[in-house]
Amino acid sequence: MFNISVEKKPTEVGVEAGEVEQKVKALTCRMTLNQIGVQADSPLCWSPDGQFLFYVNGTHGISVCQSDANNHFTRISVLQGHKRRIRQMQCHPSKPILVSCGDEGIFVWDLNTHACIKKITEDTCPDAHEEDVECMIWLYDGIVLATGGSDSTVKLWDVERDFSILETINAHKSNVSTLAFCASQDYLVTAGRDSSINLWSTRTLRPEVLAKRYDDKSIVCLLIASMDGHLGDVSALTLSSDGGVIFSGARDNTIRAWDFKKHSMIREIKDQNNLASSHKGDVTSLYCINNDQFLVSTSFDGTMHIYKLGAMTSEEKMDGNLTLASLDELLKGVAETETEGDRVVANDVLISSFPFFANDSVMCSAMNPKVPLMAIASDNNCVYDISKDIRVPQLTQEFVGHSDCVNKVVANAQGLVVSASTDFDVSVFNPQQATRLRCFNTGAAMFAVATVGVWASDDAQCDDIVFAAGKDYVIHCYSLNAARFYQAMEQQCFVMRTVPHPTAYDLYHLTGHVGKVRSLAFCPDLKLLASASEDGTVAIHAVPELSPVDPSHPGSPSEEAPEKVLEDHNGIVLDVAVSDEVDGKHYLASVGNDYALFVYTLGEHTRLAWSDSAAHRGVVTCVTFGHGAARELVFTGGWDKEVHVWNVSTGEQVKTLTHHTESITGLTVSADGRYLVSAAADKSLILWDISEDFAIVARYVCPDECKSVCIAGDEIVAGYASGVIRLWPFPGEEKKDMFVEEEF
Repeated sequence: MFNISVEKKPTEVGVEAGEVEQKVKALTCRMTLNQIGVQADSPLCWSPDGQFLFYVNGTHGISVCQSDANNHFTRISVLQGHKRRIRQMQCHPSKPILVSCGDEGIFVWDLNTHACIKKITEDTCPDAHEEDVECMIWLYDGIVLATGGSDSTVKLWDVERDFSILETINAHKSNVSTLAFCASQDYLVTAGRDSSINLWSTRTLRPEVLAKRYDDKSIVCLLIASMDGHLGDVSALTLSSDGGVIFSGARDNTIRAWDFKKHSMIREIKDQNNLASSHKGDVTSLYCINNDQFLVSTSFDGTMHIYKLGAMTSEEKMDGNLTLASLDELLKGVAETETEGDRVVANDVLISSFPFFANDSVMCSAMNPKVPLMAIASDNNCVYDISKDIRVPQLTQEFVGHSDCVNKVVANAQGLVVSASTDFDVSVFNPQQATRLRCFNTGAAMFAVATVGVWASDDAQCDDIVFAAGKDYVIHCYSLNAARFYQAMEQQCFVMRTVPHPTAYDLYHLTGHVGKVRSLAFCPDLKLLASASEDGTVAIHAVPELSPVDPSHPGSPSEEAPEKVLEDHNGIVLDVAVSDEVDGKHYLASVGNDYALFVYTLGEHTRLAWSDSAAHRGVVTCVTFGHGAARELVFTGGWDKEVHVWNVSTGEQVKTLTHHTESITGLTVSADGRYLVSAAADKSLILWDISEDFAIVARYVCPDECKSVCIAGDEIVAGYASGVIRLWPFPGEEKKDMFVEEEF
């Protein structure tokens, strides 16, 4: 047991609840080790060698992910500098440079140092876009950068001269949202909200004549033509390999082909024999593949379409062979699906419509330039393997967070993080890679989660079980052992070409509550699960034997009632916790909006050990027990902005911690019992050293309210109201650059 100086309750000496006695100096950290979460409409970008993937995390940092030999991507760095939405990213064709643009302007990053080396914003550059920068593209192997903005202009930047301005083109009547470039025919395509597609000559930007612009300011890019036909914003552009055909997608859900030389529309791309061949939402990206014989499109409707293109000119003859060596496996079997004989020249055949998301949009996509991989962005970012058949991409990795408040985070024995959210999802993450391994949709907002290892009856294996509960009053049970519990059901769904319903993953339900379930705690030694509810009760459940999902009756979990119900609280029960073994006993603690703390001895005959009806001067929001040398301590936090420390055996309050300035939202103790972490609505975490009489070791600050906190290995894991999960470092020599000493 640590040597802790005993204090009286603040109320007994006239100290107001939550009053901070004096300011202290402590290490402060504002830089996370990692984040789990993505910007809702994150852009995507591949490096030219295909080894790096870039996406935007939930706080507008650019995550840099590197591929291994198995095409699995691990986050190696975050480029931090943007504070607002990022709209597009582009890697330089030959230099270690990444350019990002968005609501704040243009940022240039050195990928060797991961530092921002240039900002082109209204504050730093008089030639910057006056509003958001929406799109950009490299010209002539990266010697010029073209950017399009909400101010209706296209700006041209000289990369070799530190991105100095070359020209501002008043390109459209409204936002410029997409660009395309053809070096072989020297033209730039611009399009946007005014529905027009404009063509600009770029001959004066060629490397051999670029310098003349500095001597003769009259040299500009001339408008070649303006083409109209879409009935909504033009949102995507791509070109045939020779630049002879321009393809455009728009908010009118259509894709159109245009003849560059004639400056006119060739036709709308659709299958005349398939009324469902058009998208049912905005077209978000377009790609020509396999010698321009196929066009790939993605859309807000959540699908990817692949069209076998008909002839674009009367002289053109398409043989349908897949001759591009590097992509000849992408459309395996497509040629065989074609009917014999010549096709109608003007007809394009929809050969595939793949639903990436049933209830979500494809915001953007990116084809890897070297490896048959495709990245898709929506509310999450996914990497798909398209090496076997592009018509049926195989999901290989997800970079995804929650879309709503993260109410609870816990770490299991393997160091994985399990989270429960208001967005209905219970997710399992690898925190080091920031990737999601499993996701269970419960159909209701989740407030609580607990992870346990349950041994099978034959003691042959230990199953990782996840309990989750929330707004629907029941406790759901899921397993991370998919091979044992879900394989038969998933195989049957695959054979029947159906997708398992989310309820099919429920192994059983624990019932008994008539109000929202706010908290769960598991005792592995006794195999008992405790639950706290807004119905004012604490229920104690025995964990039943687990069985695989019956393929013939998926989604019909059995129900189990609680063994015991505790009704001592006079109000909502907000949190519950179970102790390690203390002198041969396990304790159960519960707190709620009645300001009370109840502590029980847990077992076959659960009994009240002691209680305090005024544990805090306000609602008591959270409770946790110590571990190791601190196993005899129980910690509570409340609306009075205080953390109280209690002796679990005697019920004596031994310490009051008062350095938060808003209500306490979460508490956790390290496995060795040395550290306590408290989270509060003041948007900070405080790390306390229990062994040093609760000296403050460090503080973690960000502009987001933490709702739950746990410790996974040597990292502090915190779930936030924004849906982001942040990983914070413990202080140490290797992490010293992440901390600064501040007074608070």
